[in-house]
Amino acid sequence: MWLLIINMALGNTVKEEEQNKSIVTTEIRGIEEEKSEEEKIEEEKIEEEKIEEEKIEEEKIEEIKIEEVEEDVVAALIGDENGNVYYGENIDKVHPYASLTKLVTIMVVFDEIRVGRIKLKDKIEISEKISKIGGSKIKVKKGDVLTVEELIKASLIRSANNATYALADYVTDGNYDAFIKKMSKKVKSIGLENIVKLYSPAGLPDRITKKKMDIGTAYGVYKIMLEVMKYPEILEITKIKETKIFGDKIKIKNTNSLLGIEGIKGLKTGSHNDAGSNIAIYNEKLGYKNFYVVLGGKNAKIRNKKVIELDKKFHEENWIEEVTNKEMSLVTIDVIKGTKEHVSLYPDKNKKIKKMITDNIDIIVTRPKVLEAPLEMGEVCGFYTIYKNGVEIGSGNLIIKENIQKKWYVLW
Repeated sequence: MWLLIINMALGNTVKEEEQNKSIVTTEIRGIEEEKSEEEKIEEEKIEEEKIEEEKIEEEKIEEIKIEEVEEDVVAALIGDENGNVYYGENIDKVHPYASLTKLVTIMVVFDEIRVGRIKLKDKIEISEKISKIGGSKIKVKKGDVLTVEELIKASLIRSANNATYALADYVTDGNYDAFIKKMSKKVKSIGLENIVKLYSPAGLPDRITKKKMDIGTAYGVYKIMLEVMKYPEILEITKIKETKIFGDKIKIKNTNSLLGIEGIKGLKTGSHNDAGSNIAIYNEKLGYKNFYVVLGGKNAKIRNKKVIELDKKFHEENWIEEVTNKEMSLVTIDVIKGTKEHVSLYPDKNKKIKKMITDNIDIIVTRPKVLEAPLEMGEVCGFYTIYKNGVEIGSGNLIIKENIQKKWYVLW
Protein backbone atom coordinates (compact mmCIF):
# COMPACT_ATOMS: atom_id res chain seq x y z
CA MET A 1 0.00 0.00 0.00
CA TRP A 2 1.05 3.60 -0.62
CA LEU A 3 0.39 6.48 1.75
CA LEU A 4 -0.38 10.04 0.65
CA ILE A 5 -0.58 13.05 2.94
CA ILE A 6 -2.70 15.80 1.46
CA ASN A 7 -2.28 19.07 3.33
CA MET A 8 -5.16 21.37 2.37
CA ALA A 9 -3.81 24.72 1.16
CA LEU A 10 -4.66 26.77 -1.92
CA GLY A 11 -2.40 27.12 -4.86
CA ASN A 12 0.37 24.59 -4.42
CA THR A 13 0.92 21.53 -6.60
CA VAL A 14 0.91 17.88 -5.76
CA LYS A 15 4.29 16.28 -5.26
CA GLU A 16 4.73 12.57 -4.91
CA GLU A 17 7.82 10.69 -3.91
CA GLU A 18 8.41 7.07 -3.03
CA GLN A 19 9.32 6.25 0.55
CA ASN A 20 10.90 2.90 1.47
CA LYS A 21 10.00 1.58 -2.00
CA SER A 22 6.35 1.15 -1.01
CA ILE A 23 5.17 4.47 0.42
CA VAL A 24 4.36 7.59 -1.55
CA THR A 25 3.75 10.91 0.18
CA THR A 26 1.93 13.61 -1.69
CA GLU A 27 1.68 17.09 -0.21
CA ILE A 28 -0.81 19.59 -1.43
CA ARG A 29 -0.25 22.91 0.35
CA GLY A 30 -3.24 25.21 0.42
CA ILE A 31 -6.65 25.28 2.04
CA GLU A 32 -6.16 27.28 5.31
CA GLU A 33 -8.56 28.23 5.46
CA GLU A 34 -35.63 53.17 17.76
CA LYS A 35 -35.66 52.31 21.24
CA SER A 36 -36.97 48.77 21.08
CA GLU A 37 -39.69 47.07 23.07
CA GLU A 38 -36.91 45.17 24.76
CA GLU A 39 -35.22 48.34 26.00
CA LYS A 40 -38.51 49.61 27.32
CA ILE A 41 -38.88 46.36 29.23
CA GLU A 42 -35.29 46.07 30.43
CA GLU A 43 -34.91 49.73 31.38
CA GLU A 44 -37.93 49.73 33.66
CA LYS A 45 -36.81 51.08 36.98
CA ILE A 46 -37.11 48.63 39.80
CA GLU A 47 -39.71 50.16 42.05
CA GLU A 48 -37.71 49.71 45.18
CA GLU A 49 -34.67 51.33 43.51
CA LYS A 50 -36.22 54.77 42.99
CA ILE A 51 -33.64 56.39 45.18
CA GLU A 52 -30.59 58.45 44.35
CA GLU A 53 -27.92 56.27 42.73
CA GLU A 54 -25.22 55.50 45.21
CA LYS A 55 -21.63 54.57 44.51
CA ILE A 56 -21.17 50.84 45.05
CA GLU A 57 -17.69 49.93 46.25
CA GLU A 58 -16.03 46.79 45.00
CA GLU A 59 -16.93 43.96 47.33
CA LYS A 60 -15.28 40.62 47.82
CA ILE A 61 -17.88 37.88 47.80
CA GLU A 62 -16.59 34.45 48.75
CA GLU A 63 -13.23 35.18 47.13
CA ILE A 64 -14.92 36.43 43.94
CA LYS A 65 -14.50 40.10 43.09
CA ILE A 66 -16.62 42.29 40.82
CA GLU A 67 -14.38 44.62 38.84
CA GLU A 68 -15.21 48.00 37.37
CA VAL A 69 -14.50 48.64 33.69
CA GLU A 70 -14.87 51.55 31.29
CA GLU A 71 -15.65 49.64 28.07
CA ASP A 72 -19.10 49.58 26.42
CA VAL A 73 -19.41 45.94 27.53
CA VAL A 74 -17.73 44.12 30.38
CA ALA A 75 -17.27 40.72 28.74
CA ALA A 76 -18.08 38.85 25.53
CA LEU A 77 -17.72 35.28 24.28
CA ILE A 78 -18.30 33.14 21.18
CA GLY A 79 -18.48 29.35 21.55
CA ASP A 80 -19.86 26.31 19.77
CA GLU A 81 -22.10 23.46 20.88
CA ASN A 82 -19.09 21.27 21.69
CA GLY A 83 -17.60 23.53 24.37
CA ASN A 84 -15.02 25.22 22.13
CA VAL A 85 -14.51 28.95 22.80
CA TYR A 86 -13.61 30.74 19.56
CA TYR A 87 -13.34 34.27 20.91
CA GLY A 88 -13.44 35.94 24.29
CA GLU A 89 -13.17 39.31 25.98
CA ASN A 90 -12.73 39.17 29.76
CA ILE A 91 -14.49 35.81 29.86
CA ASP A 92 -13.26 35.15 33.41
CA LYS A 93 -14.24 38.55 34.79
CA VAL A 94 -16.93 38.26 37.46
CA HIS A 95 -20.08 40.27 36.87
CA PRO A 96 -23.71 40.34 38.08
CA TYR A 97 -25.92 37.98 36.07
CA ALA A 98 -29.25 39.74 36.63
CA SER A 99 -32.06 37.75 34.95
CA LEU A 100 -29.67 35.31 33.29
CA THR A 101 -29.97 33.68 36.72
CA LYS A 102 -33.46 32.56 35.67
CA LEU A 103 -31.96 30.00 33.27
CA VAL A 104 -30.72 28.01 36.27
CA THR A 105 -34.00 28.55 38.13
CA ILE A 106 -36.07 27.15 35.27
CA MET A 107 -33.73 24.17 34.83
CA VAL A 108 -34.34 23.39 38.50
CA VAL A 109 -38.11 23.65 37.91
CA PHE A 110 -37.92 21.24 34.97
CA ASP A 111 -35.83 18.85 37.05
CA GLU A 112 -38.70 18.80 39.53
CA ILE A 113 -41.13 18.14 36.68
CA ARG A 114 -38.99 15.33 35.29
CA VAL A 115 -38.96 13.45 38.59
CA GLY A 116 -42.71 13.94 39.01
CA ARG A 117 -42.73 16.26 42.03
CA ILE A 118 -44.66 18.92 40.14
CA LYS A 119 -46.50 19.11 36.81
CA LEU A 120 -46.78 21.73 34.08
CA LYS A 121 -50.53 21.90 34.61
CA ASP A 122 -50.29 22.40 38.38
CA LYS A 123 -52.09 25.57 39.45
CA ILE A 124 -50.36 28.15 41.62
CA GLU A 125 -52.23 30.84 43.53
CA ILE A 126 -50.44 34.17 43.66
CA SER A 127 -49.76 35.28 47.24
CA GLU A 128 -49.70 38.87 48.42
CA LYS A 129 -45.92 38.65 48.83
CA ILE A 130 -45.48 37.49 45.21
CA SER A 131 -47.86 40.12 43.87
CA LYS A 132 -45.68 42.89 45.35
CA ILE A 133 -42.39 41.81 43.77
CA GLY A 134 -41.21 44.62 41.52
CA GLY A 135 -39.10 45.14 38.45
CA SER A 136 -39.95 43.29 35.27
CA LYS A 137 -43.21 41.47 36.02
CA ILE A 138 -46.61 40.35 34.85
CA LYS A 139 -49.74 42.08 36.08
CA VAL A 140 -51.20 39.71 38.62
CA LYS A 141 -52.77 40.25 42.01
CA LYS A 142 -53.24 38.24 45.15
CA GLY A 143 -55.55 35.30 44.51
CA ASP A 144 -54.92 35.00 40.77
CA VAL A 145 -54.20 31.43 39.67
CA LEU A 146 -51.73 30.49 36.93
CA THR A 147 -50.26 27.17 35.87
CA VAL A 148 -46.63 26.19 36.28
CA GLU A 149 -46.32 26.27 32.50
CA GLU A 150 -47.68 29.82 32.30
CA LEU A 151 -45.30 31.03 34.99
CA ILE A 152 -42.35 29.39 33.20
CA LYS A 153 -43.29 31.25 30.02
CA ALA A 154 -43.62 34.52 31.91
CA SER A 155 -40.20 33.96 33.50
CA LEU A 156 -38.37 33.14 30.28
CA ILE A 157 -40.18 35.35 27.76
CA ARG A 158 -41.18 38.44 29.76
CA SER A 159 -38.45 37.87 32.40
CA ALA A 160 -41.13 38.38 35.04
CA ASN A 161 -39.62 38.37 38.53
CA ASN A 162 -42.93 37.69 40.26
CA ALA A 163 -43.52 34.64 38.07
CA THR A 164 -40.05 33.29 38.85
CA TYR A 165 -40.50 33.75 42.60
CA ALA A 166 -43.91 32.09 42.40
CA LEU A 167 -42.28 29.01 40.87
CA ALA A 168 -39.51 28.91 43.47
CA ASP A 169 -42.10 29.37 46.22
CA TYR A 170 -44.15 26.45 44.85
CA VAL A 171 -41.24 24.04 44.44
CA THR A 172 -40.01 24.39 48.03
CA ASP A 173 -43.17 25.52 49.84
CA GLY A 174 -41.93 29.06 50.34
CA ASN A 175 -38.47 28.06 51.57
CA TYR A 176 -36.28 30.14 49.25
CA ASP A 177 -33.09 29.00 50.96
CA ALA A 178 -34.00 25.42 50.05
CA PHE A 179 -34.58 26.49 46.46
CA ILE A 180 -31.22 28.28 46.30
CA LYS A 181 -29.58 25.06 47.50
CA LYS A 182 -31.17 23.30 44.52
CA MET A 183 -29.79 26.02 42.24
CA SER A 184 -26.33 25.66 43.76
CA LYS A 185 -26.50 21.89 43.31
CA LYS A 186 -27.35 22.45 39.66
CA VAL A 187 -24.43 24.84 39.22
CA LYS A 188 -22.12 22.29 40.82
CA SER A 189 -23.35 19.55 38.49
CA ILE A 190 -22.20 21.72 35.57
CA GLY A 191 -18.80 22.15 37.22
CA LEU A 192 -19.23 25.86 37.95
CA GLU A 193 -19.34 25.90 41.75
CA ASN A 194 -16.13 27.97 41.89
CA ILE A 195 -17.22 30.36 39.14
CA VAL A 196 -20.95 31.00 39.57
CA LYS A 197 -22.55 32.09 42.86
CA LEU A 198 -26.33 32.41 42.98
CA TYR A 199 -28.37 33.71 45.93
CA SER A 200 -31.81 34.44 44.47
CA PRO A 201 -34.20 32.86 41.96
CA ALA A 202 -34.58 35.90 39.69
CA GLY A 203 -31.25 37.76 39.76
CA LEU A 204 -32.52 40.94 41.40
CA PRO A 205 -29.86 43.28 42.85
CA ASP A 206 -28.72 42.84 46.42
CA ARG A 207 -30.34 46.09 47.54
CA ILE A 208 -33.68 44.45 46.81
CA THR A 209 -33.06 40.87 47.90
CA LYS A 210 -30.95 41.83 50.95
CA LYS A 211 -28.73 38.94 49.91
CA LYS A 212 -25.48 38.79 47.99
CA MET A 213 -25.47 39.52 44.27
CA ASP A 214 -25.96 36.68 41.77
CA ILE A 215 -22.62 36.67 39.99
CA GLY A 216 -20.43 34.71 37.60
CA THR A 217 -18.41 34.97 34.42
CA ALA A 218 -19.18 35.00 30.70
CA TYR A 219 -17.64 31.53 30.52
CA GLY A 220 -20.00 30.44 33.30
CA VAL A 221 -22.99 31.70 31.29
CA TYR A 222 -21.73 29.79 28.25
CA LYS A 223 -21.54 26.55 30.23
CA ILE A 224 -25.02 27.16 31.61
CA MET A 225 -26.30 27.64 28.05
CA LEU A 226 -24.79 24.32 27.00
CA GLU A 227 -26.60 22.68 29.92
CA VAL A 228 -29.88 24.32 28.90
CA MET A 229 -29.50 22.66 25.49
CA LYS A 230 -30.40 19.42 27.31
CA TYR A 231 -33.82 20.94 28.03
CA PRO A 232 -35.60 21.29 24.67
CA GLU A 233 -38.72 22.55 26.45
CA ILE A 234 -36.79 25.60 27.70
CA LEU A 235 -35.28 26.27 24.27
CA GLU A 236 -38.68 26.20 22.58
CA ILE A 237 -40.10 28.71 25.05
CA THR A 238 -37.19 31.12 24.66
CA LYS A 239 -37.83 31.18 20.89
CA ILE A 240 -41.34 32.61 21.35
CA LYS A 241 -41.55 36.28 20.39
CA GLU A 242 -44.99 36.91 21.84
CA THR A 243 -47.80 34.93 23.44
CA LYS A 244 -50.73 35.14 25.86
CA ILE A 245 -51.25 33.48 29.23
CA PHE A 246 -53.79 33.55 32.08
CA GLY A 247 -56.75 32.82 29.82
CA ASP A 248 -55.37 35.22 27.19
CA LYS A 249 -55.71 38.06 29.68
CA ILE A 250 -51.94 38.69 29.87
CA LYS A 251 -49.90 39.36 26.74
CA ILE A 252 -46.15 38.83 27.09
CA LYS A 253 -43.45 39.91 24.65
CA ASN A 254 -39.93 38.54 24.57
CA THR A 255 -37.24 40.79 26.02
CA ASN A 256 -34.88 39.43 23.35
CA SER A 257 -35.43 41.69 20.32
CA LEU A 258 -32.72 39.85 18.36
CA LEU A 259 -34.90 36.78 17.78
CA GLY A 260 -34.90 35.88 14.09
CA ILE A 261 -31.97 38.16 13.22
CA GLU A 262 -28.86 36.41 11.85
CA GLY A 263 -30.39 33.04 12.65
CA ILE A 264 -30.76 33.86 16.36
CA LYS A 265 -33.06 31.37 18.07
CA GLY A 266 -33.39 32.21 21.74
CA LEU A 267 -32.32 31.98 25.38
CA LYS A 268 -32.25 34.98 27.74
CA THR A 269 -31.57 38.62 28.52
CA GLY A 270 -30.94 40.20 31.90
CA SER A 271 -30.38 43.69 33.26
CA HIS A 272 -30.41 45.95 36.28
CA ASN A 273 -28.47 49.03 37.34
CA ASP A 274 -25.47 47.13 38.68
CA ALA A 275 -25.37 44.51 35.93
CA GLY A 276 -25.95 46.71 32.92
CA SER A 277 -27.41 44.83 29.97
CA ASN A 278 -26.62 41.11 29.60
CA ILE A 279 -27.59 38.56 26.99
CA ALA A 280 -27.04 34.85 26.32
CA ILE A 281 -28.21 33.71 22.89
CA TYR A 282 -27.47 31.12 20.23
CA ASN A 283 -27.96 31.04 16.49
CA GLU A 284 -27.92 28.44 13.74
CA LYS A 285 -26.21 28.99 10.41
CA LEU A 286 -25.17 26.44 7.79
CA GLY A 287 -26.12 23.63 10.15
CA TYR A 288 -23.95 24.81 13.05
CA LYS A 289 -24.95 26.29 16.42
CA ASN A 290 -22.94 29.21 17.81
CA PHE A 291 -23.35 30.67 21.30
CA TYR A 292 -22.87 34.34 22.18
CA VAL A 293 -22.58 35.92 25.63
CA VAL A 294 -22.39 39.65 26.33
CA LEU A 295 -22.23 40.97 29.91
CA GLY A 296 -22.42 44.54 31.14
CA GLY A 297 -23.58 46.39 28.05
CA LYS A 298 -24.25 50.06 28.79
CA ASN A 299 -27.74 49.54 27.38
CA ALA A 300 -29.68 47.01 25.31
CA LYS A 301 -28.88 48.74 22.03
CA ILE A 302 -25.11 48.59 22.65
CA ARG A 303 -25.39 45.02 23.89
CA ASN A 304 -27.33 43.90 20.80
CA LYS A 305 -24.88 45.67 18.52
CA LYS A 306 -22.08 43.75 20.20
CA VAL A 307 -23.84 40.44 19.49
CA ILE A 308 -24.13 41.28 15.78
CA GLU A 309 -20.46 42.33 15.72
CA LEU A 310 -19.46 39.04 17.35
CA ASP A 311 -21.46 37.07 14.79
CA LYS A 312 -19.84 39.01 11.96
CA LYS A 313 -16.40 38.54 13.48
CA PHE A 314 -16.91 34.81 13.78
CA HIS A 315 -17.98 34.39 10.17
CA GLU A 316 -15.13 36.54 8.91
CA GLU A 317 -12.52 34.49 10.75
CA ASN A 318 -14.19 31.11 10.55
CA TRP A 319 -16.00 29.50 7.69
CA ILE A 320 -17.57 26.32 6.45
CA GLU A 321 -15.15 24.59 4.12
CA GLU A 322 -15.68 21.65 1.83
CA VAL A 323 -13.00 19.09 2.60
CA THR A 324 -14.14 16.21 0.41
CA ASN A 325 -16.44 16.19 -2.60
CA LYS A 326 -17.61 12.98 -4.25
CA GLU A 327 -17.11 14.61 -7.66
CA MET A 328 -13.49 15.67 -7.01
CA SER A 329 -10.79 13.01 -7.02
CA LEU A 330 -8.22 12.84 -4.25
CA VAL A 331 -5.56 10.92 -6.19
CA THR A 332 -4.82 9.33 -9.57
CA ILE A 333 -2.87 6.07 -9.81
CA ASP A 334 -1.48 3.81 -12.53
CA VAL A 335 -3.38 0.87 -14.01
CA ILE A 336 -1.61 -2.15 -15.51
CA LYS A 337 -3.00 -4.58 -18.09
CA GLY A 338 -5.95 -2.27 -18.72
CA THR A 339 -7.51 -0.28 -21.54
CA LYS A 340 -6.55 2.87 -19.60
CA GLU A 341 -3.21 3.62 -18.03
CA HIS A 342 -4.50 5.75 -15.11
CA VAL A 343 -7.61 5.97 -12.93
CA SER A 344 -8.83 8.59 -10.43
CA LEU A 345 -10.00 7.67 -6.95
CA TYR A 346 -12.88 9.62 -5.39
CA PRO A 347 -14.05 9.98 -1.77
CA ASP A 348 -17.26 8.09 -1.03
CA LYS A 349 -18.89 11.03 0.77
CA ASN A 350 -19.05 14.80 0.87
CA LYS A 351 -17.79 16.48 4.04
CA LYS A 352 -17.86 20.10 5.17
CA ILE A 353 -16.26 21.37 8.34
CA LYS A 354 -16.22 24.57 10.38
CA LYS A 355 -12.66 25.87 10.52
CA MET A 356 -10.74 28.87 11.73
CA ILE A 357 -8.13 30.65 9.66
CA THR A 358 -5.40 29.12 11.83
CA ASP A 359 -6.66 25.52 11.51
CA ASN A 360 -4.60 22.98 9.59
CA ILE A 361 -6.47 20.32 7.60
CA ASP A 362 -4.74 17.13 6.39
CA ILE A 363 -6.09 14.21 4.39
CA ILE A 364 -4.14 10.96 4.68
CA VAL A 365 -4.74 8.68 1.67
CA THR A 366 -3.83 5.00 1.69
CA ARG A 367 -4.03 3.06 -1.60
CA PRO A 368 -2.16 0.49 -3.71
CA LYS A 369 0.89 1.55 -5.70
CA VAL A 370 -0.84 0.36 -8.89
CA LEU A 371 -4.14 -1.25 -9.83
CA GLU A 372 -4.58 -4.17 -12.19
CA ALA A 373 -7.46 -4.35 -14.66
CA PRO A 374 -10.23 -5.26 -14.91
CA LEU A 375 -11.78 -2.65 -12.57
CA GLU A 376 -15.47 -2.01 -11.93
CA MET A 377 -17.19 1.30 -11.23
CA GLY A 378 -17.80 1.70 -7.48
CA GLU A 379 -14.96 -0.63 -6.54
CA VAL A 380 -13.18 0.34 -3.30
CA CYS A 381 -9.48 0.87 -3.98
CA GLY A 382 -8.25 2.57 -0.80
CA PHE A 383 -9.33 4.80 2.03
CA TYR A 384 -8.73 8.27 3.44
CA THR A 385 -8.66 9.92 6.89
CA ILE A 386 -9.23 13.62 7.60
CA TYR A 387 -7.37 15.41 10.40
CA LYS A 388 -7.94 18.86 11.86
CA ASN A 389 -4.96 20.16 13.81
CA GLY A 390 -3.74 16.58 14.17
CA VAL A 391 -7.07 15.20 15.45
CA GLU A 392 -9.05 12.75 13.31
CA ILE A 393 -12.43 14.21 12.31
CA GLY A 394 -13.55 11.88 9.53
CA SER A 395 -12.69 8.99 7.19
CA GLY A 396 -14.04 7.10 4.22
CA ASN A 397 -13.35 4.85 1.24
CA LEU A 398 -11.79 5.72 -2.10
CA ILE A 399 -13.71 4.43 -5.10
CA ILE A 400 -13.35 4.46 -8.88
CA LYS A 401 -16.15 5.89 -11.01
CA GLU A 402 -15.63 4.01 -14.27
CA ASN A 403 -15.19 0.53 -15.68
CA ILE A 404 -11.73 -0.35 -17.03
CA GLN A 405 -11.51 -3.50 -19.11
CA LYS A 406 -8.55 -5.82 -19.26
CA LYS A 407 -6.38 -5.14 -22.31
CA TRP A 408 -6.00 -8.09 -24.66
CA TYR A 409 -2.82 -8.41 -26.68
CA VAL A 410 -2.86 -9.86 -30.20
CA LEU A 411 0.22 -11.81 -31.31
CA TRP A 412 1.20 -11.52 -34.96
